[in-house]
Amino acid sequence: MNQALKIRISTRGKFFLPLLLGAVSLCLFSLLYPLVNKNISFPVAFIGLACSSICFLPITYSILFLYIYLFFDGAVKILSDYHPAFHVMQDVLLIAIFVRSVFDGENGGIRKYANTPFISLIFVFLVWIAIQYVNPFGIGILPSVAGTKVYFSGILLFAITYQHLKREDAETVFAWLTALGLAQATLAVVEYLFFQGFVFTLHPRYATIAGDRFVGDYFRPFGTTSAPGAPSMWIFLTAPVAAHLLIHGVRLFPRALALAHLLVSIPALLFCQVRAAMIITAVSVAIVILCPHQNFVKRFSLTLLISVALYVIAANTNIRMGEETHTASGAAIIAESQFQVLEKRALSLSEKGAVREARAGAFDSMLLLAEDASFGIGLSRVGAASAVWSDRIEKNAYFGKKWAFSDNLYRAMFTELGIFGMLAWLVLVLTIAVRHLKSSFRPELRESSALLWLCGTYPILLLLAGMGSEGILYNPTSSFFWLLLSMGITEANHVPAA
Repeated sequence: MNQALKIRISTRGKFFLPLLLGAVSLCLFSLLYPLVNKNISFPVAFIGLACSSICFLPITYSILFLYIYLFFDGAVKILSDYHPAFHVMQDVLLIAIFVRSVFDGENGGIRKYANTPFISLIFVFLVWIAIQYVNPFGIGILPSVAGTKVYFSGILLFAITYQHLKREDAETVFAWLTALGLAQATLAVVEYLFFQGFVFTLHPRYATIAGDRFVGDYFRPFGTTSAPGAPSMWIFLTAPVAAHLLIHGVRLFPRALALAHLLVSIPALLFCQVRAAMIITAVSVAIVILCPHQNFVKRFSLTLLISVALYVIAANTNIRMGEETHTASGAAIIAESQFQVLEKRALSLSEKGAVREARAGAFDSMLLLAEDASFGIGLSRVGAASAVWSDRIEKNAYFGKKWAFSDNLYRAMFTELGIFGMLAWLVLVLTIAVRHLKSSFRPELRESSALLWLCGTYPILLLLAGMGSEGILYNPTSSFFWLLLSMGITEANHVPAA
């Protein structure tokens, strides 16, 4: 078998084998779903099967499978009524991949991780995490251990992907992520137009989460996520990857996926009604278009394509101003009242200070906390982890639960880790991102410049978006953030032959 044929088989396998494994796992979960809440053995068996499959797969395939699980993670948690086993499933899968990597003697076993880039900065940050275990304001050792994964999981994924994803894997990985983004956008559009009440029949949790705020004219699609409008998160995470693939992809199939992604994402973002996602998507695609290392024709072509798509959707779809379009049976797809909600939400982006005012006050709170605890008040104090330990937090008469909600990356990190921990983390990630940007201008890396530009600018954009969200600490955002940082290092280390 010649080398070219081997490469083609490997490329196809990396795309379709994780998909097959994901489909099998989803079918298994569907069969076991009626029994999930009745017997602990079933979710444990599901997790065991997934981990066993990962242990026998090539590690590159296992990494791709991790992302397909993240795609279904929100729905699986809701349908299992937030069963504890599924609550930690993504972490268990990541650890399984790491264990598989450690026992991979042919590639250096555990010794290779000593060569992880920026290991000194990582070590400093992790030492500060360990110090938080004895923070006098902390809520205990067990909550500290649980809260560690918020910061450690992304770094572990960074190390694994650096060791096992090769430069030639980049297009396949980007095609895989683009396909997941396209699937989430398509589900959001179909759900909004035709199946708005369907998710509420699957599990009572959906109705509880939507409450009175996201029903009727204000409905937002769930897709396979755990929150109304959250498919937009997958869209903004994958949009710059799709734009890069469309311009710089080599194979036709990945470029076709990228084109479909960008077209379907426009109405999906409108239906999800998440303003921050609209802004991040637009800016990230603009970053790819404005990359200084590509020719004018490519920039102009993508800009023209997106402009035409926006015009066609605005002028000829089912959301025209003042009209109710109907299916063949005469049922309205989008009522005028619903359209007015969508229009008002989209137009609010142009209102001065609309997004900024919705997230105001975070830095004032940080200054207030700094007066009492400039080194932080311990792990598991903020976000999802704080809900698990709410009883312990409520018993703390001095700090209480008022710090549990932040909706701001920097307030969340400052609350738990203090000024030193927050700065140590920022120095780590900004050092990597800035290095990618500098590398994109190196003459000897000209053929890699566009990818390095993306791996440097998009993580910085996500850091800016952290002013209004702490999502970068949680999946799927965390997994995309650290993956791009890792891929940029791999690309920068490649020096073309003279």
